[in-house]
Amino acid sequence: RPHVWEFSRLNLTNSIVSKRKVQKLINQKIVRGWDDPRLITLEALKRRGYTPESIRKFCEDIGVTRNAQQISLKLLEHHCRTDLDEKAERRFAVLKPLRVVIDNFDDVIADLSAPGSKVNSELLTDLDSVDASIINLRIPNHPRDASRGTRVVPLTKILYIDSDDFREQDSKQFFGLAPDKTVHLRYAFHIRCTRVEHDPETNQVSTIHVHMDIHDTTKCKGNIHWISQNERGEDPPRAEVRLYEQLFLSENVPMDSEQATLEDVNPESETVIPDAMLEWALWGGQESNVVSRVVYTKFQFERLGFFSVDPDTNSGRVVFNRVVPLRESKERAKLLKDQT
Repeated sequence: RPHVWEFSRLNLTNSIVSKRKVQKLINQKIVRGWDDPRLITLEALKRRGYTPESIRKFCEDIGVTRNAQQISLKLLEHHCRTDLDEKAERRFAVLKPLRVVIDNFDDVIADLSAPGSKVNSELLTDLDSVDASIINLRIPNHPRDASRGTRVVPLTKILYIDSDDFREQDSKQFFGLAPDKTVHLRYAFHIRCTRVEHDPETNQVSTIHVHMDIHDTTKCKGNIHWISQNERGEDPPRAEVRLYEQLFLSENVPMDSEQATLEDVNPESETVIPDAMLEWALWGGQESNVVSRVVYTKFQFERLGFFSVDPDTNSGRVVFNRVVPLRESKERAKLLKDQT
């Protein structure tokens, strides 16, 4: 009679992999189906944006054991992040847009157009591309792979930054924009906040006025991303962005009862941002009516994380899923070190 060796099942923190328990989550409408990006099924991982290579590397890393053990979900995220860092082209996305007006933009255009102009940027296209309403910047698609080429990004008088990159009350720990403070626009120039407008009804900040300095070479701690209008004065195209966190709050998901399991579901496991702004290049250039993204195409949205085009994308709507955030906190790094 042959001897049978039994090996332990895969257990991941903050997750459940039991098909029976996953089915209950679907029946309770906690998740939308077997391919819900918050689950750990292969269908779900594919939809979220995990690559086959990252999953295989994760499996090789943890190996096979006969002893029951719990693997940190951060380890799977780590392998995905490492794989996508090499493969994904970079783009800009602004999740919570805040309008910015460059008050001296006409002076900037005139200065750039002047013969022999020296500016604080090595990524400008030929000055022939600078006209009365737009500056074209040439930006690398991947910072460490020149073979990926470059793309042209417009810079106009009106642009948008993320509202998280602005505070009316500055602090030493905050490196974003604040009144009378200077930051650097990624791949472009320094700007200094000169004035703030508020919505008369909500008193929320509605518009920031800035002064741009193309000659300033002072190194800024703040280096923020942005998206500009095009030369026709049209706002950047919008898209739906879905941000995902762990499905359960506890590392060891309580399994004593179905009620205990349901009570541990993370209410913020999915955040949907319906009107994020995306870079014009994601639309095949600066034409807002041309969508050229293929499902499961992956990008790094600079400073935000890695994102993948969701199957819900159609001719009238583009949907991106965040696969993993960009950086690991010290706590995550420690977990990875302990796990490996």
